[in-house]
Parts: sequence; C-alpha cells; structure tokens
Amino acid sequence: MNLGTIEGDRYIKYVDFNKAVLWKNRQLSITKAVWDRLQNSPVVFLEFRDRNKGNWIFRKRDLQEQGQLKVEGQEYQMYFPIDLRIKETSMQGTLSGY
Repeated sequence: MNLGTIEGDRYIKYVDFNKAVLWKNRQLSITKAVWDRLQNSPVVFLEFRDRNKGNWIFRKRDLQEQGQLKVEGQEYQMYFPIDLRIKETSMQGTLSGY
C-alpha cells in the first residue's frame, strides 16, 4: 500500500493522476488512517507527485476546511477537490501558481 512519506512540513505521495483522481467529480483522496496521522504532525503541505505529469501541492488547512470524509469504495477516505491545489509543476517547472 502506498501511504506516502512525511519530509519536514510536507506529506509526499507518488501517484498516477490517471488512476488517482476521481475525474467525474475532480477529487483526490487519502486514507482516513493517513489523514488522522497528518492531523498531529508538522505537515503544512500535501504534495502528490506523478512521475510523468508533475506535482500538485495542497495546503493541509484547505483540506481540513473543504475536504470530506466518506466511503467511495471499501474504506473511509478524505476526499478533496483538485481545484484546491495551490501549485502545479511539470517536469520542466511551474505550470501555474494559485
């Protein structure tokens, strides 16, 4: 299971955006167990890295305010809109900053 890692103030998880994003409602998710662990950590940013498409960075605070714990498959997960990303980078550099 890909649980990601904590490095300083960042939670980093390698993903394949084609598989990780619920494109019908434009959401990403992390397991409730990981989300609970992040609540009591120094993490400020969550960074999702796709080796081919680049990185999306989110503020933990935004996910706390606008994310939703729910079951879409087999277990509770924290779902949040991909539009909450504050930065998007490609392999060549920044595509956009919010």
